[in-house]
Amino acid sequence: MPRSSYLSPGSSSLFEATSTNSAQTSTARTSTSMGDSTIVVGIDFGTTHSGVCWALNEGQKKLRVIMDWPNPQAANANAEKVPSTISYQDGIVHSWGYEVDIRAESFKWIKILLEPEKKYSQTVAEVRNSNNLLTKLGKTADEVVTDYLRQLWEYTREDIRKRIDEEHWEDMFKVHAVLTVPAMWSHKAKDRTLAAARRAGFPEYIEIVTEPEAAALATLKGKEQENTLKPGDAFVVCDAGGGTVVSILTENPIVYYSPLLGSYKL
Repeated sequence: MPRSSYLSPGSSSLFEATSTNSAQTSTARTSTSMGDSTIVVGIDFGTTHSGVCWALNEGQKKLRVIMDWPNPQAANANAEKVPSTISYQDGIVHSWGYEVDIRAESFKWIKILLEPEKKYSQTVAEVRNSNNLLTKLGKTADEVVTDYLRQLWEYTREDIRKRIDEEHWEDMFKVHAVLTVPAMWSHKAKDRTLAAARRAGFPEYIEIVTEPEAAALATLKGKEQENTLKPGDAFVVCDAGGGTVVSILTENPIVYYSPLLGSYKL
């Protein structure tokens, strides 16, 4: 297994903790001499919305946050996040993200479906409805999550292709992907998330990172110059997402991530 990298769950800072050598890829054509360069992609797979950013690991050290998601209404044409929603027609993917008709039967909160403990299926309407739709369409949670991540990844690949201006960019660069999961996810849910990403066509080099872990490391990096956190100081990370709220108490420095105290609420 590769050594872990870390990402902040927020789209605008998703990549910040992954590498100190992040860079924004130029729209100019890239030569094949850059074959040893790496493109790092951060994917925040959220309960209600998801976000993606990526960067070439050299050069100007800036990011590209995807904000032009496909949207027939153009109401959120410049949003950092896209809905984690997908719908089917005749058993195949019909639409995803902003393209899903609000009147259509669609899967929502699909990430939660991967947690084998069914404690949310009767208490959260979106999870209950999605579970019922699984039965109606004869699909599994793993299939639906795979289909959504495939749409997300294919759109990301096309975004990179257009920015790099090179049809065969994947032959020119190494590609690393990092995918977020909730802090209190079971090992089974993490394994299912990773397996779904691989089936969706994610690159060979893919890592899973917990959301508050990423946020904590990104925050520490951002406050390096302030020198306000001393070794041994404890601090709280509150990840208030669209469907889940996670609070973690941890300690500086984070050599190995081990929350001192945590809570997880839907």
